[in-house]
Amino acid sequence: MAVVGVIASCDTKYHEVQFVQKKIKMSGNSPLILDVSTGPHIPMRADVSREEILAVGGYTWEQVHAMDKSGAIAAMTESISKMLLKLVEEKKIDGVMGMGGLQNTVMCSAALRLLPIGFPKIICSTIASGYRYFDTVVGDKDIMVVPSIVDFAGMNPVNEAVLGNTVSALIGMVTYGGKRIDTHGEKYIATTLMGITNDTVMRASDELTALGRKMISFHSTGIGGRVMESMIREGVISAVMDLSLHEMTAEYLGDYGYSKGADNRLCAAAEMGIPALICPGGIDFACLRKEELLKDEEDRGYVWHNQ
Repeated sequence: MAVVGVIASCDTKYHEVQFVQKKIKMSGNSPLILDVSTGPHIPMRADVSREEILAVGGYTWEQVHAMDKSGAIAAMTESISKMLLKLVEEKKIDGVMGMGGLQNTVMCSAALRLLPIGFPKIICSTIASGYRYFDTVVGDKDIMVVPSIVDFAGMNPVNEAVLGNTVSALIGMVTYGGKRIDTHGEKYIATTLMGITNDTVMRASDELTALGRKMISFHSTGIGGRVMESMIREGVISAVMDLSLHEMTAEYLGDYGYSKGADNRLCAAAEMGIPALICPGGIDFACLRKEELLKDEEDRGYVWHNQ
């Protein structure tokens, strides 16, 4: 039997919490409800109260209750992040889900992004659609995200279907997945690629693989390079074949375009003192949306990647 954590505001989302709680129990697993509410009244009792969560962050409910909304959310975000990390490190939960609107998503995202890659984590959110960027929800971790379609204000056929699928997905993960990254002490060579450098990088990787080297490839589109630099600093990567520096174009254009987000590329390998083969692949163009095109695009030339 797995313990499934549920992060939610029990003052406003109690109908949805009770629905998810029941679904987890029906699956033969044990729900652990973590209350991150900041409102004055709570209609249902959580397994881990907001007072307990705030205490881990060094706050009392009286302190937080006296804060403005922004301060209260910040205090709760800090506290649930520390509480969740503690539960995972002590192996007291096997997976976790969050659900709610903007504030709940902000708190859940901050907490879930601290968890290791491979640990089951999912958010059902009202803001996971439209013009919102996924980076604000998932960061550089493997957080699964489900758009709630409708708002959370009591149960109806739409959120029963969506929340039912969300909790079922998490139960599937804790039952059949949940594998953490384990390199078994082996060191890996990291490489970067994108469409324009794909064939070159794949041929080089195939040759290294044939020589018995282990490879991990990263998509050079903003998040890929950022994750690679992080894994270099964690000691997972022992050498870098960095043949796609496209992300640096966005950085030097002032975080302009799709591939922004991987600032200070090339620094991690230098800091860690590992071998690095560098080629400026993909730095002669920028990936932009239609509305971001520069005024002299006709002189520069452009190609539509897709419609």
